Amino acid sequence: MRRIFLMTALFVYSFMGPLLSAQEQDIHLMFKQTEIKGTRHEFLAEMKSKGFVPLNNESAEMSGQFAGYAVAVTTDVTPLTETVYQVCARLEPKSSWKEAEDDYAVFKTNLTRKYGEPAIAKEQFHSPYRKGDGYELKAAANGKVEYISCWILPAGEITIQVVSGGRDFRLLIRYADAAGRELQEAEKTEIFLRDL
Repeated sequence: MRRIFLMTALFVYSFMGPLLSAQEQDIHLMFKQTEIKGTRHEFLAEMKSKGFVPLNNESAEMSGQFAGYAVAVTTDVTPLTETVYQVCARLEPKSSWKEAEDDYAVFKTNLTRKYGEPAIAKEQFHSPYRKGDGYELKAAANGKVEYISCWILPAGEITIQVVSGGRDFRLLIRYADAAGRELQEAEKTEIFLRDL
């Protein structure tokens, strides 16, 4: 009887295990070999131990090295428990489209090498703009450029995207932890329902 129970439990878990949320499984996405979890203070302390420095005393923004590039890092936290659920790294601005596109290609190649093909990949200019026409910055400022790739993993999502900084281009690398996002949504709902 015990053997049948164990076999049944193993069979059920083999099908239900993958259906459990990331929060229930307690798995977290990693940024610079650090799990994206805990309070902002705890996470930033861990980043400090890896050589990141705060940009000022009041800021949750830090600068440091990531994959050999100088970056500024920001964190997003949940509204009630202030648990980190997302980390965004911004590479230094580039004055030319070619430089930004090269950075994008380096990260896309290496993320693909590590995680496989992205679930989403869009690399296009929209009319009236074209890559190489000399108006890439204007196209980006007008929302006419989509250079974005996203890897959807059990622990969360990693997204890279070229954005316009007004007079330059930047590559953003966003790590969104699935368990943290679930917590963020639950806390937002709790606040909403409390206010009703």
